[in-house]
Amino acid sequence: MFNESKKNISIIAIFILLIGLPVITLRWVGGDYSAAEKRILAPMPTLLQDDGSLNINARSEIKDWFGDHIGFRDEFVFVNSYIRYNFFHQSPSAQVHIGKDGWFYYTLDNNLEIAIGAYPLSDETLAAILQNHLAVQKKLQAKGIDYVIVLPTSKVSIYPEFMRYGSGEVCVTPVDIVANYLENNSDLKVVRLKEELLEAKQTEQVYYKTDTHWNQYGAYVAYRKIIENMQQWGLCNTAPIDVDFVDAEYTGEFGAMLGIDLGAESTKNSLILNPQAIKNPETEKYSVFRNILEAEGISNPCHFYSNPAVTGKKVIMFGDSMFASWNATELLAENFSEFTYIWDGNIRESLLDTMKPDVVIYELTERYLNVFPSKSLSFIEEPLPDYNAQILSCDYDGDCLSVTVLNNSQAIWEASNQIKCCIWVDGQDIGIRAYLEPLKDILPGESVFFRFDNIANLERHDLSVQMLQEGITYFGDPMPIKEVL
Repeated sequence: MFNESKKNISIIAIFILLIGLPVITLRWVGGDYSAAEKRILAPMPTLLQDDGSLNINARSEIKDWFGDHIGFRDEFVFVNSYIRYNFFHQSPSAQVHIGKDGWFYYTLDNNLEIAIGAYPLSDETLAAILQNHLAVQKKLQAKGIDYVIVLPTSKVSIYPEFMRYGSGEVCVTPVDIVANYLENNSDLKVVRLKEELLEAKQTEQVYYKTDTHWNQYGAYVAYRKIIENMQQWGLCNTAPIDVDFVDAEYTGEFGAMLGIDLGAESTKNSLILNPQAIKNPETEKYSVFRNILEAEGISNPCHFYSNPAVTGKKVIMFGDSMFASWNATELLAENFSEFTYIWDGNIRESLLDTMKPDVVIYELTERYLNVFPSKSLSFIEEPLPDYNAQILSCDYDGDCLSVTVLNNSQAIWEASNQIKCCIWVDGQDIGIRAYLEPLKDILPGESVFFRFDNIANLERHDLSVQMLQEGITYFGDPMPIKEVL
C-alpha cells in the first residue's frame, strides 16, 4: 500500500513537472526573432505607460508575450509543423502555399492572386504609379541623371502550373499591365523581364522550388536583359558578360517558414570568369557611403563596386531582395565604372549626392507594384510656390462623383508634383483620390475635371472634396457634397 502511494505521488510529481516545465523554462526576453517562423516575437509587456497610468493593453500583451516565449516553444512548433505537413499534407504556415511536385509559393502581399487575375490593381493605382515614376524621372533629369525601371516577375507568373488552384496557365499579370501602362503613357525606360524568363524556363529552371526568388540562372537571364536594354538606350557601352554555370545546392527560405526541413535543392550557380569589379573597396567614397546608410537608417545589405576596367556610366540601383543576392549585383557591376546597390524602396537624395550616379535604376518586384505610389515621396515632393483652388461644381450620378476645380493660384499644376483631389469622410481624409491626367499641366486660370468612381457606399456620411499636394498640404476651401448625393 505504501509503495503504491509512493508510485502515485511520483506519477503526480512527474505530471506536474511536465506541465510546469515550459513555464519554468520561460524565456525572459521580448521582441526577439524566431527563425522557425521568420517573424519578430511579441515584445516584453509593460504594465505602466510613459505617463505612469496603467497600460490598458497589458492583458493582451502579456498573453502574446507568454505564448511567444514559453519554454520549448520552437520544439512544439517543429512537431506541430511536422505532423501537419507529413500526415495531413497541410501548410503549417499561412505564409506558404504547398504546390505540386515539390514547389512552394509565398502567399502574402497578394502574391497568389497575381496568377489568378485577382491582384488589386485599379485604374487609379495605375495612374498613381505613372505619376510617381514621372515625378522621379523629372527630379532626376534636373540633376542630369537618367532613370530606368526594372520589373521583376513573381514566381507564380512564371510557374503557375505547380499551384494547387487557378488555371495553371501563364497569363497576363500585373507586371505586364504596369509595363504596358507606363510605356503607352510616357517615355519612361522600362525593362521587361517576363518573356525572357518564360523562354529560359523551357531549358533551365529559373526560380527555386523552395524559395520565392529566382535562382542564379534566372538572375543571369534578368541581368542580360537589363544590359541589352541599357545598351539600346545608350546608357551602357559594354555587352553582357558570359559566365560558367556550376552545379550547386540551395536551401530555400520556405523550410524555415514552415518550421520543417525541406532539404537542399539542386541548382546552378553562375561563375563570373575573370571578374573586374571590386566589391566594397577600402576607399574614402565607400566610407562616406557607409556613413550615409547609417544616417538614413538603412540596415539591409547594400554594396558599392568600383570597376577600373570599365570607362562608362556610374549607376546606383534601388531595389529589393530580387537583386540583393543571387550574384545579381556582382554581374551588373562588371558593366559600369561604379555600381551601387541599395536594398531600399525609397530613392534617397543624400545617396545621390554622395555617389553622383549617371543612371538610377529602380527595381520593385511584381507583388509590390500596387504600393509603389507610396515610395520615394520625400525625394519627389516639391512644395508649390502658391496654393489656391476653387471648386466650381460637384455632380453625382448614383455611383460616381464628378468635380470641376479652378486653378486660381499662380502655380502650374502638374501630375508629377502630386497634385490631386480628395474626399473627406466625416471630417477625415481616408485616402480616396482622383488624379490629374499624366503629362497634362493645368495652367493658372484653367479648370480641371476629376471623377471619383464607386462611392455609393459613402452616401450616409458627411462628405466634402478638397485639393491637396500629396504629403505637403491641402489647399483651397473644401466643398461639402452632401447636398448633391
